[in-house]
Amino acid sequence: MSASSSLALLTKGQVESSVTVVGSYLSPYVRKVLACVRLKDLTYEIDPIVPFYGNADFKAHSPLRRIPLLFHEGHVINDSSVICEYLNDRFPDRGAPLYPAEPHLRAEARCVEELADTRICEVNIRGIWNEDVPPLADYCESKLMPRTTTSARKRVFLFGEQPMAADIALAASFRNLELAGDDLTTIFAPRWPLWSAYLQRVLRHDCLAAYRHLEEASARVKPSQVGGYRAALAAIGAPISVHVNLGTEPKPTL
Repeated sequence: MSASSSLALLTKGQVESSVTVVGSYLSPYVRKVLACVRLKDLTYEIDPIVPFYGNADFKAHSPLRRIPLLFHEGHVINDSSVICEYLNDRFPDRGAPLYPAEPHLRAEARCVEELADTRICEVNIRGIWNEDVPPLADYCESKLMPRTTTSARKRVFLFGEQPMAADIALAASFRNLELAGDDLTTIFAPRWPLWSAYLQRVLRHDCLAAYRHLEEASARVKPSQVGGYRAALAAIGAPISVHVNLGTEPKPTL
């Protein structure tokens, strides 16, 4: 069935609330977008790409060859933070908010998200939490965690009782450490107990936990098995898109 005939079977409302995400379940940035898709109560399809294996169509949409991409209503949107803001703006009355309403809190949330997407994610992707641990974990414990404990309204997460994009961004790359076999509680709880408990709250929330089996399946795929990647994910229930941006040879990012 073609993409157009698939859409013909959906109502207008279903089409508007359905998005296509291009990227890997193992990417922290894709993970953030998918969690926000779930918080917004949207349906999605995924065009799963093994890192560096995007084809010519992918390059046309993402000149830097970076994931994720979002396709929605004929628009192509790059960059995870831009995508999350788009979802929040495009669906203001659907699901949960992804950013605080107050301008000063929204600015704070964006700063936290930027820290998470840059320095913290960079360290976690390298898998090197050694000399980088104390300053980053100390900052999270002493500067961010008081938001969850010293408030007139009890906050389970940084900006309220539900996770938002900033919370998801902070936790997303730590899931990669879990997939590599690291025990986050062992690493963080003895010295940074508030930060450790917060990470577990975010990572175990349904918006992230719902994708764990798909992440684990993706982690078992070797680059040499790239041809069977989509089929392997479809077999365990991933909503695979019709269009394919997956190539057969690795290409570097710019």
